[in-house]
Amino acid sequence: ASGIPTWNKLIVGICSTFFYHWETSETNGNDKIPKNLSIAFWNQLFWSDKSIELSRKLGKENPINVAEQIKNRIRPDDWIYLIRKLLYYQNDLKPSNLIYEIAELFTTEYINTALTSNYDDLLEKQLKHKGVKCKSIAYIPFNKDDGKVVIHPHGILSIEGSEKTKIIFTE
Repeated sequence: ASGIPTWNKLIVGICSTFFYHWETSETNGNDKIPKNLSIAFWNQLFWSDKSIELSRKLGKENPINVAEQIKNRIRPDDWIYLIRKLLYYQNDLKPSNLIYEIAELFTTEYINTALTSNYDDLLEKQLKHKGVKCKSIAYIPFNKDDGKVVIHPHGILSIEGSEKTKIIFTE
């Protein structure tokens, strides 16, 4: 509802981008899967119908495994770049009703912590808009003195860029 792609759409984007770069890489024409592939063209404009169709098929079988295999074939910085671009730059993002409601709960003294499996920081953006100070955490301990906290156990990718965190693909 907020414009962030569904899991299946994200997997299709990851696969299609990888296939496009593979098709245009130096390894095209041989049977070798590229390693340390550089990713630059993440937009749907570059994806072929064939790569999109193959991506949809692969994504249905075992999407987490497919994403991890692709992750292991591209440069780590390009992996983060790709995920950020696919999450934020192909969609019209806006806070969903759920984000509005959670942000409203955060304005009370009763709620201090939220746990989200999402990589995005749309909740934090809405909290900031409401004047609520909070801390985003991934992989580090926190305590009561931290105030309001949003925990991202699978990692976080801020829309504007931020410190790099490991992104964990899992259900």
